[in-house]
This record gives sequence, C-alpha cells and structure tokens, in this order.
Amino acid sequence: MKVLIAEDEIYSRRSLIKQLSRYDAGMEIVEASNGRQAWELYQQHRPELVLSDIKMPFMTGLELLKLIMEQHAETKVILISGYAEFQYAQEALNAGAAGYLLKPLSDEALYGCLRKNLQQNTHQKQFEQEMELLKNTDSLSRYIEEGITAGKMKEDYINASLFSHILSPYWVASLLFSADRCPDSSGFHQICKELFRRESCAEYRAAALSRCQWVIVMRAQDGIEQTFLHLSDLLRKQGWKVWIGLNGPQKEPSSLPASFEEASTAIQYRVLDADAALFSCPALEKQRTVHKAPFRYEDRLFHLLEQHRVSEACDLVTGELARLRSDPHLSLEGCRDFLRQLAAVLEKTAKNASHPAGLSEWTVLPASCETPEALTEAVCQTIALASSLLETSPAGDESSIVERVLAHINQNYNKDISLKELAENIFFMNHTYLSHLIREKTGKNYSSYLRELRIRHAKELLRDPNLSITDVASFSGYNDSSQFIQVFKKEVGITPKKYQEMLRDGSGAELSGKEHQE
Repeated sequence: MKVLIAEDEIYSRRSLIKQLSRYDAGMEIVEASNGRQAWELYQQHRPELVLSDIKMPFMTGLELLKLIMEQHAETKVILISGYAEFQYAQEALNAGAAGYLLKPLSDEALYGCLRKNLQQNTHQKQFEQEMELLKNTDSLSRYIEEGITAGKMKEDYINASLFSHILSPYWVASLLFSADRCPDSSGFHQICKELFRRESCAEYRAAALSRCQWVIVMRAQDGIEQTFLHLSDLLRKQGWKVWIGLNGPQKEPSSLPASFEEASTAIQYRVLDADAALFSCPALEKQRTVHKAPFRYEDRLFHLLEQHRVSEACDLVTGELARLRSDPHLSLEGCRDFLRQLAAVLEKTAKNASHPAGLSEWTVLPASCETPEALTEAVCQTIALASSLLETSPAGDESSIVERVLAHINQNYNKDISLKELAENIFFMNHTYLSHLIREKTGKNYSSYLRELRIRHAKELLRDPNLSITDVASFSGYNDSSQFIQVFKKEVGITPKKYQEMLRDGSGAELSGKEHQE
C-alpha cells in the first residue's frame, strides 16, 4: 500500500513514519514537507492513504483534502491537527476526510483509525461502485468514462461505432464540483434528463469520473453553450457549486480524452473570472490571446522582502493580480507566466536565506485555487513564508542592505542619482532611513561619500594623458566641467589641470604618497 505523509515539522513526520512502519512494515511511504509538495507527490504516486497535518506552508491540509476529493474520492485522507476545535473537525469530515486525529498521536488512536478505514473489502467496494454506475449508465457511457480515465479510448469496435453514430460530431463538458458540495448520482442524472428533454437537446451521455467530477458528451447542436449555462444554474440552485468547461466540436471518438482535458483545464480560468460558471474553449481561444504578463516590480518586491515589509509586499502583488484580472484578454498561460516570475523572486529570496527550495516549491498553481481570492491568499501566504526565512538570516539585516547600496553607488558613481531616487526607486525604502544607514556604515553622509568616490576615480583618470579635463569630469559624474574643477580643488587642494601637470613633470611620487595617506 502506498501512503503519503504531509507534515512540515520534520520530527513529527519521522515519528509518524515509525508508527506506520510498526503497524505495517510493507507500507510504501512517500513524505512531503508542505502542502504544495504533497499535492504534487499525490498526483505522481496516487497513494491509497494520505495522512496530512492541517496547518502547513503553501497549502493547508483541508485544501489538499478538497483537491484529492475532486480528483480521486476513493483515496482515504486522515487529517491531523494540534487543535481540538470543533470547526476544524466538522469542516474536515464534511469535505470527505476519513478521520481526524489530534497531536500528539498515540498508537492506539492512529491504529484504530487505520483499522477502521483499511480493513474494508476492496473488491466488494469496487463491485458496489460499478453496480451503482451501471444503474445510471449504459455501455456507451462506460466506454466514455473508461476512455477518459485511461487517457485513451479502448479498442472497442461496437462502442466506437455507436459513439460515431449517436454522438458524432460532439461537444464534451467537464463538470467540476466543489469538494464540499457534490451531487448525488441519481439527482444529477434527473436534472440532466429533465433539462435536456425540455430544451429538445440532441443525444448525450453522462458519466461520473469521481465524486466531484462528471463528463457529459452531447451531439453538436445550436445553442449548446446556453444549454450548459442553464444546467449550471439548475445545479447551483440545488446547492451544488459547479464549474463547467466546454470543448468542441469534435468528430472522432479518439479525440475525446484530449478534448476533455482541454475542457477541464479551461475551468482554471475561474481564478481570473470569479463570476463565470461556464468556460468554453473556443470562446477562450478567441478572446484570451495575451500569453505573457510581465511582473513589473521584481526588484521592489525583493527589497520589500529583505526588509520584512510583508504587508506592503502582499499589497504590491495583490495590486498586480487585480490588474491582470481586469484584462479580459489575459490567458491562463499569461497568469502562469506571472506566477513563475513571482516564484523566481521568492526563490532568489530563499537562496539569500540559504534555503534550498527550488522554483517549483514557490510557484502557486491556479489549479489548486477555486477563486481569485483563493489565488491571492495562496500568493500572500507564499510571500509571507519567503520573508520569514530572512528573519533569522544575516542576508536580510541592515548591514547586508547597506553593503549592496554602497556596491551600487560604486558601480554607478558617474551617473546623476540623488539619494531620494536611490532610496525610493532602486532600493524601495525611505530616503531618510537610507541616509542614516550610509552614515552609520561610512561615517559620511551620502553627498560626501559620493563626492569623495568621484574625486578618487578622477585622480585615476587624470593619469591618462589622452583624456582632457572635460572628459575626466564627464567620466567622473560631472556634466559641468567648471563644477568639477571647483569640487576637485576643494577636495585635493589644487586644480585638476595642476594635478595632471604635476603627474607629468615628475611629481607623481609625491602625489602618490599623498594619495596613500588619504
């Protein structure tokens, strides 16, 4: 048996692994340190049992439970919590949890829960599920369900011929229900039957893929999008929260799995359009043509995280997400592009804190969020985690910040950059505070530090006989050569021209000595 353990506390995770090994040494255990990694490992390994802590980074145990129930309701999910609060247990059980255990886990409580959930007759349960399916489906519906589940239509001449004769050309609809608001099989079939008969719809077939996901294949006809909008309204009036992805028309039965996958992916547009219940692939393809969404404030976000200004960082990204959602032409790929750029900033932040997490661990997945608000919340949770990594890291302290500021000044001393511009537009901090940091580090204010730096470089440039005073002034950051001459004389005691002459007539050793003393 494959078992997935999702627990961010390493000692709790190791303890749970030991308890499971004592219960059944043959268990194949996969472990995850956060909710997002758990979801990725679940999709990769499809374990029969999941034990998950409720409070984890990136994604909570309850969110993980809902995703699993949407995809594969037969998986047993047991949630673990350090909080003996009724609402946690109630929400977990309502969402389909097979058990709810409190920390610290005793062997008696854990093993009792395992026995209750794992000692059922698997073959009998599978038989009962198949019989329930047969009550509401015919062989063609089973052919559709099996083909989509396998990702490839079965070589079945009779049903393939029936499909082509009855349904082709066809549209396919993917219906995804919220994990805590799923329909019962008979009620769903009855609503479909009554609606489609009333609207004189063509032939169709419906099949359940999981507790929370259904597929409907309908022969192509005019007004099919309006029909599925009516279906969505009826289902929601019953208290079943549903999103519908629609794709077509297609002709060949072999195209069904890929067409269904596209319809299911289209549902992810719910994170961009909170009011929509129907997502038509052909319509989205025509309208959603923007596939790139540049993140305009990468440097600003990075510096906000360095300074632990989490609220401002979240406000910055939340504003960008709102801007993206307001663009009716932004595609899902454009949204993913933005989230990848955001993840790159967070990964950079984590690396500065010597945290080894890769890019994928910082990437928020639209598929894991039901609403725009849920996407925003997931992003802000990820930002807060990235900032928290710096709190105990020397990379995020004032010394490190001012060193980077000084390095920037040293590289750009010949440019016209004011302290205010440097602080607010490059390092995104208060200019008075930055001035304080520079003075504390160098013993000089910004103007004095920059002036001395420029004059030091000017002295080096004056050694080149091919450069005029005007050239040296320009290369040192002075657009006005007369101003340069005035500043140079004040700092060095002689004019640039006199300094250059002394270098040429053999007084270089004396000047070098003075410079070393400086």
